Amino acid sequence: MSDHFAGRTIGFLGGGNMAEAILRGAVARGVFRPEQVIVSDLAEGRRELLARDPGVAVTSSNREVVEKADLVVVAVKPQVAADVLVEVAALGRGGQLFVSICAGLPARFFEERLAHSGNVKPCVVRVMPNTPALVGHGMTGLCAGRHAREEDVAAARSIFESVGRVLVFPEELMDGVTAVSGSGPAYLFAFIEALTAGAEAAGFSPEDAAELALQTVSGAARLAAESDKSPAELRRAVTSPGGTTAAGLAALEERGFAGAVQECVLAARRRGRELAGGG
Repeated sequence: MSDHFAGRTIGFLGGGNMAEAILRGAVARGVFRPEQVIVSDLAEGRRELLARDPGVAVTSSNREVVEKADLVVVAVKPQVAADVLVEVAALGRGGQLFVSICAGLPARFFEERLAHSGNVKPCVVRVMPNTPALVGHGMTGLCAGRHAREEDVAAARSIFESVGRVLVFPEELMDGVTAVSGSGPAYLFAFIEALTAGAEAAGFSPEDAAELALQTVSGAARLAAESDKSPAELRRAVTSPGGTTAAGLAALEERGFAGAVQECVLAARRRGRELAGGG
């Protein structure tokens, strides 16, 4: 068990798929034990699942979680976060850490709502994981709130390293994290869809087209991750002058591929900033 969690209770507000992935990863890697965890969720089915495996305590009460936990992972939908925080704010206490995975909501959103009567300076760490965490290959961006301590950041980091990789950033870059790695899987899924459609257009059955596209993207990503060469070097190694790959890449660039991807990221970041401003 991690030294960060010895003798501590870990709470989850919300027991959905991402919370489950984080919980299972942390338990499997010995970050903390199931008996240290309490999870609240309104859905009886989710409570039953988590109580059965990995065997954590469950409740329908958010207040019970905050009353018992030393570290609280806020894993509810962003649109209900304000109501949940109003419900539990008076139960917060000094030294208690809140770790938010609510997309688009800045640390101050939690700090302002968790502070009550000026008696508490809430310790908040904002985290942006992505859906590959569900299979242990997540990319998480993390930033510290105004009152978070070094040990708070280390504790949060250890949890999310159990489901992938973690990078720490200043908060002004978190909308960019959301745009690149948070939304990024959807961009890749769209590319896989398009590559599959291209394979079908080339005459393959839907089943073969899907396997060709998916394994190609999966294998290329793994090669890029494990190689000591940059993606640009790997691309050049596959691209013979005047060959088939060069013809395909030229067709992509004629249609503005690189520029479209860059604008995709920037558009997502702009929307993230708009949503944060509205929070």
